[in-house]
Amino acid sequence: MSKENLPNVCHKRKLVFVHNPKAAGTSFRTYLGFDGRTSHVFPTHLIPLNIWETYQVVVVVRDPIDRFISSYKYHTNEKYNGAILRQFPSLHSFEIREYFYKVATKNLHILSPQYLYTIHAESHKRADIIIKYEELSDFDFKSIFNIDKMFPFLNKTEPSQISIDAELLENMKYYYKIDYEHFEFHD
Repeated sequence: MSKENLPNVCHKRKLVFVHNPKAAGTSFRTYLGFDGRTSHVFPTHLIPLNIWETYQVVVVVRDPIDRFISSYKYHTNEKYNGAILRQFPSLHSFEIREYFYKVATKNLHILSPQYLYTIHAESHKRADIIIKYEELSDFDFKSIFNIDKMFPFLNKTEPSQISIDAELLENMKYYYKIDYEHFEFHD
């Protein structure tokens, strides 16, 4: 892949947007004016080291359990027909426990710990700007990105109650432990 054709990179602004799945990525890309291809691949596998170290890198993170539930609802919806369905043909019938153990813990980018989206394995530099999804409404976009317009919450999943038993919840918290530690989410 050529340097000029990298998804989520704006060479003119020297800006990298790391598209962490189910954390307002589509909305943020639109807001920042990114177009073209997108990718949920970890920065280590997508962004050349020199770009990672010299461009401003921004990523949005989200409470791990809320992100997981959003992903579960998105992928098990009958309208979903993407790559994960090809990998798991009975995906639409998965209960939340089955989704966690079959999909999330199989190292699929879509549900991996978000910490992996804030680092590059070949660099000591972390993402320059890490925004919590829960704080997007209060984020000062104008001073950071010189954008003075409302943030467009696109592709937003409506909240609903999903029942997670205590054992599964503990396993999920353990799986996402690094996110709770690095981003100070409260479990």
